[in-house]
Amino acid sequence: MEAMHDLPLANHLLIALPMLEDPHFARSVALVCQHDDNGAMAVVVNRPSDYTLGAGLAQLRIATADADLVVV
Repeated sequence: MEAMHDLPLANHLLIALPMLEDPHFARSVALVCQHDDNGAMAVVVNRPSDYTLGAGLAQLRIATADADLVVV
C-alpha cells in the first residue's frame, strides 16, 4: 500500500482545515491541476480573482477558443 504522501493529488479538491490561519489559504478550496515529481499547481476555486480563466490559461500557454473566458 502506498503511503498517503506518495499519492498524486491531481484532479482532487483540497479543502483548508478550519485551523489554517494563513490569509492566502484560510477557508479556501483548491483544485489541484498538477502534482508530480516536478511540483504542484492548484487553482483556488472559491475566491474572486482579478484574472479571467482565459488570461490564466494564456499565461500557461494553453490555447482556448475564448481568451475572455470567465467562470462564475
